[in-house]
Amino acid sequence: MNFTGLVPHVVEALCGQGIGDRRDRAQVTGVWCAGALPRGCAAVLQRTHRLRLARFPVHPLAKRLRDDHRHLLRVLAVLEAQLEALGRAEDVDFDLMLDAMTYITEFPNRLHHPVEDVLFEQLADRDASAATVCREQIAEHERLFHDSAAFYGLLEAIQMDEATLTREQLVTDGRAFIEAQRAHLAREEAKLLPMAEQALDTAEWDRAALTAGEVDDPLDATSRPARYEALYRALSRLPA
Repeated sequence: MNFTGLVPHVVEALCGQGIGDRRDRAQVTGVWCAGALPRGCAAVLQRTHRLRLARFPVHPLAKRLRDDHRHLLRVLAVLEAQLEALGRAEDVDFDLMLDAMTYITEFPNRLHHPVEDVLFEQLADRDASAATVCREQIAEHERLFHDSAAFYGLLEAIQMDEATLTREQLVTDGRAFIEAQRAHLAREEAKLLPMAEQALDTAEWDRAALTAGEVDDPLDATSRPARYEALYRALSRLPA
């Protein structure tokens, strides 16, 4: 089979557009066409990774934002497990679901989204091609906050027998809520944060970091409020 036509796409995928120099691309092209891609690419990928880090060093804030995303995804998994149990007509822990929703509602709105808003506004100003997706993501922060608060209120009303929603509708609404949250985080991980790392300089990252202040994520080991104790236990039972 002739793979020659795939060479440019493989080169770009391995080296990253604008990252590797001509020697990187020539080397990848050579090992691909020679049929030695797996072995030859190891050194190329290592070199390309070093080039990427040298040109776009990782700011501590980028790691913090990705850690926030990881925590949010794990809390969403706890909520999802309870919703799936509810869908099977099993007993569920509404207090745990409310704890998860408290975190999902309060933490991003107070500590996470304000930082991203500053970061994405700077990215929109720096890169016109990113402006639309950046401003859509910022607007979605507000929508997600209202959606989170509404779903929290719904769970609370059901727990107090003040809602007429069926179990099936609650599960459907919960799944849609979780999917929207995950799609939002995936867009930031796959597109916006990498774009920000390439386009913004250290001073711009520092400016966004000032918005974060010194307040820690309540799921960090050094700052665990007692109110989240049940949530900590549920998180500890999730696969690593």
